[in-house]
Amino acid sequence: MTTTHEQQQQQDETLLAIVTLFSSLPAKRQGDALTRLYHTCQPQQLREAFASLRLLLLVDPVRSLPAELAERVLALLGPADLCHVALCSRVWRERANSDVLWKRLCAARGWLHLGTDQLLVETQRSHCSATGKWLVSGSVDGTARVWRVATSECAHVLARHTDAVNAVRVRAGVVLTGCSDSLIRVFNAATGECTRALMGHSAAVDHLCYDGARLLSASADRTVRVWAVKGGKCLHILRGHEDEIQALQQCGLLALSASWDCSLRLWDTERGVCQTILRGHSEAVYCCQFDLARVVSGGGDGLVVVWSTTSGERLATCTGHTEEVYCLAYNENVICSGSADSSIRVWNFQGRCLFTLHEHVGVVLCLHLLRDRLVSGGNRKKIVVWDVKNGRLLNVVHRNPSLLHRMWVSETAVVIASPEAPGTLTLLTYW
Repeated sequence: MTTTHEQQQQQDETLLAIVTLFSSLPAKRQGDALTRLYHTCQPQQLREAFASLRLLLLVDPVRSLPAELAERVLALLGPADLCHVALCSRVWRERANSDVLWKRLCAARGWLHLGTDQLLVETQRSHCSATGKWLVSGSVDGTARVWRVATSECAHVLARHTDAVNAVRVRAGVVLTGCSDSLIRVFNAATGECTRALMGHSAAVDHLCYDGARLLSASADRTVRVWAVKGGKCLHILRGHEDEIQALQQCGLLALSASWDCSLRLWDTERGVCQTILRGHSEAVYCCQFDLARVVSGGGDGLVVVWSTTSGERLATCTGHTEEVYCLAYNENVICSGSADSSIRVWNFQGRCLFTLHEHVGVVLCLHLLRDRLVSGGNRKKIVVWDVKNGRLLNVVHRNPSLLHRMWVSETAVVIASPEAPGTLTLLTYW
């Protein structure tokens, strides 16, 4: 007597034999076999077959259309519909994330804010031109590269260095590099040709500032030098620091240097003299920014200190960070500081902490502040956007594929430099 299990097994074997036989037939005979099979089916069976066939015959319009035509179709949608489209599949997400689509939608709401790009801070091993069209990066492999931001293409490899390139600057068609071999090299950005080498430092050149006429350089030899780039002449040697210089800033004819010797120095670059020595940190000063009214500094003691540029008087001390402060940014209303304690703090100029922002894991290395929007970068791959007016988190960007070391931000793009070998630059563009 045949059991139910044995019957089911025999039916499975019969079905397999039918499918195998069907697959072996020529295409025309397969069509004839299907026609005969349909005629033996009951109405309910035909309805079930039709439902299955409909799914198999569906065509993905986004995948099948040319990219330009799909873009035109998606241009008819609003922001909410585009977001829903992006959730459908990887291909749909790539089409819906087109810069062309979102630029039009942002323009309709007046969200472009295009204008003069502003630099984040003095990021030494990568630097964008004032127009944001060119990016220059330096590497420990002894090369600097000039990149076209719009196409992500390398325009020139500047390979005349004999050691690591520690600092780069680009302005008005001129690329400047500071190298561990103690030389500063001047390149033509259009041709990549080295036009001059500036000799004078006795140790690695770690920091550069350039306003288009006058160049400032800071070296491991503890000096700052003022150069006339056009003639290649050293105008002044600024001595006074007792340890290596950690940061260098420029504002008009004034320069500001921060050092491992726990001090900052304000220099008059026209006369070549130290105007003010700012003492107040108990450990190395890692970062600083200044204008003609105030100086803001951050150090290894976890302090953020506000000083008067004119008198050198300490105006406020911001206490709260539990580890080193590595980056600063400020506007007319607030000061933002990033620390090794993984936090960002927003202060007023009287030294009161308004907000403590927690989202990063690891050291906060980069800050960019424009109006009320703060963009922060940590060394664990995360980029975060904040509203400093209310301390609200606006967005977390997880698209950086490697460790974050340096960051440059404009209204429409973020450029990230990674220290991981091989060194990489990541461009996040929004149109």
